[in-house]
Amino acid sequence: MGIVTSPVAHAYGDGDPRLCARDDLEWVLTHQAVDPARERDAWREVLRAARAGDYAHVVRTAGRVNRAEPPEGNSWSRWAQWVDLRLSELADDPSRVVDLPREDEPWRLREGVLDPAARDVVQRALAATPVPAGDSRRDHVVVETPAPVGLAVRLDRTTGDVAQVATARLGVVLERTDRVRVLGVHAADAVEDPRTAGWRERWPSLASALGGWFSQSGLGRYEPQAAQAAMLRQESDERLERVAAEAAELLTLGDEDVRAVVVAFGCCVEPSYLRSWLGWMVWRIGYFDWK
Repeated sequence: MGIVTSPVAHAYGDGDPRLCARDDLEWVLTHQAVDPARERDAWREVLRAARAGDYAHVVRTAGRVNRAEPPEGNSWSRWAQWVDLRLSELADDPSRVVDLPREDEPWRLREGVLDPAARDVVQRALAATPVPAGDSRRDHVVVETPAPVGLAVRLDRTTGDVAQVATARLGVVLERTDRVRVLGVHAADAVEDPRTAGWRERWPSLASALGGWFSQSGLGRYEPQAAQAAMLRQESDERLERVAAEAAELLTLGDEDVRAVVVAFGCCVEPSYLRSWLGWMVWRIGYFDWK
């Protein structure tokens, strides 16, 4: 059996991870010179060897997957069989590649910078922060404060211009374990989209997920890929099913509305291919076991 060098090894070798594991593979399938039928046949050699031995060891060595854990879910066999299905899809119809930008681009366009001088304002706002009803592991609320707490910074992806606006709105990420605690705070967008309350009422689970895990304070020091894996492992299956159903409904809207909702929910992951990123989240929840 020959060693697989493309596209799986390119996607999961030594390169830096992209926004999610599906993104890693799809970028290679879109932009590298890949013969899907040939690569599928080579991958099936890996699968045959894996079935006869240690699945994880064979996929990592012969498949050149430089990951301690499966790129998706908790089963090496489930993930490896999905790769076969994806390569087969492209072998049957090469047009089913995903439209992804060739060059790296910023995915984080917004940042909130707290003013240290506003510490007392922030503390008083936190003391009065309401705890939303619900069963999510994390939640995200925005609190109006009586005085500015910092700057809302926005990057224009097209021009590269950066705008800074003073804001009196505070983003708060809450975590539920045996109690509810504040996980982090950040300066939120200065002005709320007037449609936000209606969107939150329509898609409450998605709002909690996007704000709780992918806001500035939700991400913390983690990249989106690690944050999403943590969400999938820590949120209940019932909660994730609701997130997937609500995200699928959101994706029936146009691109501008989808982006507006994601921003309104506090999510700071905004790639140009936001629709694909959300769609992969829906697929990931339904296809793999994460617990």
